[in-house]
Amino acid sequence: MSRAATLAIAVMPLLSIPVSAQTELGPVQARSQEPFSRIVGLRELASGAVLVADAGDLRILTLSADLRSSRTSSREGQGPLEFGGAFALVPYRGDTTLMADPSNQRIAAFDGSGALVRTFHLTTTSAGFVSTPLARFGDGQGAIYFQGTRASLLDRASRASSDSAAVLKISVESGAVDTIAWVRVPVAATSATPNQGGVQMSRALPDPFAPRDGWAVATNGRVAIVRAMPYRVEWVGHDGRVVTGAPIAVTPVRVTDADRAAATRPRDTTRQTFGAVTGGAPPSSGSSSVPTASGATVKPPFLQDAVRVDPAGRVWVARSRAAGDPIARYDVFDGAGHRVAEITILGNGAVVGFGAGTVYVATPDADDLLWLTRHALP
Repeated sequence: MSRAATLAIAVMPLLSIPVSAQTELGPVQARSQEPFSRIVGLRELASGAVLVADAGDLRILTLSADLRSSRTSSREGQGPLEFGGAFALVPYRGDTTLMADPSNQRIAAFDGSGALVRTFHLTTTSAGFVSTPLARFGDGQGAIYFQGTRASLLDRASRASSDSAAVLKISVESGAVDTIAWVRVPVAATSATPNQGGVQMSRALPDPFAPRDGWAVATNGRVAIVRAMPYRVEWVGHDGRVVTGAPIAVTPVRVTDADRAAATRPRDTTRQTFGAVTGGAPPSSGSSSVPTASGATVKPPFLQDAVRVDPAGRVWVARSRAAGDPIARYDVFDGAGHRVAEITILGNGAVVGFGAGTVYVATPDADDLLWLTRHALP
């Protein structure tokens, strides 16, 4: 696909969806003039400018409202106003944005212009590790949300991590931590080997096609849990009350040799935290990760990092698809857990964030560089 290719977006009809809900996304409102490598965080600011975290090139940029120009928000380093890694960008209070910086063991705060203006320490203790919570979401009301584990991530040599994890909420001001829900996570085997410097830790990455639950947080603080088995949405309110939607029928998508080859391709883990999924401790110089050969024959309804909540309080779930299928499909659920739409994006486009009445899509070109576009939110 060429860089100038047009992104085509449509809504696929579902028999269970009212006709009135089958609204197509509007045309491209703005398109970035420079590519990205791996967008892991995006937040639209009140001015219309867009803060973007690119883990591939390890940079934080502020794009103009028309996406045509950009400036560097900060630089990599260990200084007071520098960052050590690019991660999710989460709303705090007002137009302030927070980003976990586990390699520097602190939180980075960006102001309404997109500039990094301060850093501060915020830690949690789990299984003997004191670590910076790897924030995935924020409610804009003073709390950030991350994922922990039920048991020790590294209990003993050759032991596996827990198959369930806690969704946790931490108050930035007080440091108080609350457990919101438990989610299913795939098991990752670990081992420890003594060496001259202490212990060499290694692990096999979880099976990428093992069923896992997903979750995301709405701006009003409600937490959406998307279950893989059965496939359905649960909403957890401030009072802990759970609203559960009806299970959704799933047409199995087979795991092919092409899927397995892509999943077991060695990856660079030098810039990843050891607990990237669990919010655990940062890596030591002697940690390593090994891709796992999948034994699965079919894919779960969705894969890792597939869940987002838009400003209207609807859950978007990126569905699993066949290898080589260039059409991304998103199920959209309302605040009661009912599926209300299915949205498709051509050209391997992926939703990377939302704004005030907007949705941002990253589309790869033939060189796997990502181009950012903005569309009206239906």
